[in-house]
Amino acid sequence: MLDFTLLEKLGPLKNGSHSGPTEGACVMEAVAYIAGEQWSDHPECVSPVIGAFLRSWNDSLPTDADRNRLLKPLIPKIINTRSTPAVEEQRSYLALDWLIRTFLPAWLRLAKINDHADKVEAPIAIGTGVLAKADRLPRASERTGTRQVLNLSTMTRIGDR
Repeated sequence: MLDFTLLEKLGPLKNGSHSGPTEGACVMEAVAYIAGEQWSDHPECVSPVIGAFLRSWNDSLPTDADRNRLLKPLIPKIINTRSTPAVEEQRSYLALDWLIRTFLPAWLRLAKINDHADKVEAPIAIGTGVLAKADRLPRASERTGTRQVLNLSTMTRIGDR
């Protein structure tokens, strides 16, 4: 049974792993706790692809305040996202696409190859066309987390839940 009141008892989201709720929690430990699962950063109710994406993002954010602002609102959306192998494969390709469109353009811009960076960042339909024009992702240089939130939103829409 989901108990979202537990989220406030945890305090701010933290980076790294923790042995229990008294030490704090990363985003995935918070999900397991709220979903009533055993304390873990790999909750059974979450897509392995989405879980890996969020563990990495959680630990790369510089402050607890950033984790709370960007990740806490996503917790209800990722519970019960585990799906079929076909759906998880499609999600993994979306995550790979995001990674390429985020980091490759940054390296190309450092090398002053901006026209290629622009092409890599351009939206294209992948898989069955889940990424629509309405999901046009902002440039990787935007540090608000918007790009990651939109990518996660698209990943959660793939497959039946």
